[in-house]
Amino acid sequence: MKFSQYFSLIALLSVFVSCSSDSEPSTETEKSGTPPAVTPVPTETYFPPISRTNEWETLSMETLGWNENEVSNLYFFLENNNTDAFIIIKDGRIVIEKYFGDFKSDDNHAWNSAGKNLTAMLTGIAQEEGFLNILEPTSTYLGEGWTNMPLNQEQNITIKNQLTMTTGLDYTVEDIFCTDPECLNFLNDPNTFWYYHNGPYTLLDDVIANATERDLNAYFSEKIKEP
Repeated sequence: MKFSQYFSLIALLSVFVSCSSDSEPSTETEKSGTPPAVTPVPTETYFPPISRTNEWETLSMETLGWNENEVSNLYFFLENNNTDAFIIIKDGRIVIEKYFGDFKSDDNHAWNSAGKNLTAMLTGIAQEEGFLNILEPTSTYLGEGWTNMPLNQEQNITIKNQLTMTTGLDYTVEDIFCTDPECLNFLNDPNTFWYYHNGPYTLLDDVIANATERDLNAYFSEKIKEP
C-alpha cells in the first residue's frame, strides 16, 4: 500500500471519530470511566503438580500478545511434517498443546535424546537418596575396565562427566551408541572438551542400576513415572 493510501485511511478514520455523537460513549473506557481490564501475564516460573489428578496451568496466546492468526499455518506445517504431538510451554505453563492424526495425549511415544533429561533426573534422585555421588569415578559402579583405556585414565572419568558429555572418550568411533569397552577409547582428558557421545551417557543406566541395586525400569517407575 502506498503512503498516500495510508494517509487517506487515517484521514477517513479521523472524520469518522470526529462525527461520532458526543452524548454517546464510543468505547468501553468512555462508558465506564475506567480502562478495560487486562489479564496480567504471570512473571514467576510455574511448576506443575506431580499428582496426575491435578491440571496443568495454561496461558492464552491473547494474554501473551502472540499472533493467533498464524496458529493455523503452524498446525499446517506440523501436520505436513509428520508431527505427532506439539507443545509450547512459557515459564512452566502450557500455551499450545496439539495432537495430530490418531495420536493422543496418553499414548506412548519415543523420546529419543529427550530421554536424557529423565536419565539425569533419575541420577539426581539416586544421589539425593544416597546411592551415589556424581563426583565419584564411573568405575566405582561399572567396575574397572569399562573402557578401553589404562586404569589411571579411566579413573579420571566421573558420573558428572557422563552427564555433561565431557568424558573425553573418542566420539569419532563408527558407532557412537556402542557401550562395549572396545568402543570407548581415549581422545582427550575429561572436562577439557564437550562432544556429543551417546555411549557413555547410555551407560548411566547401568550406573544407576548398580548403585541402587534395583531394576532400572522399576526404579524409574517408582520415582518418576508413577508418583
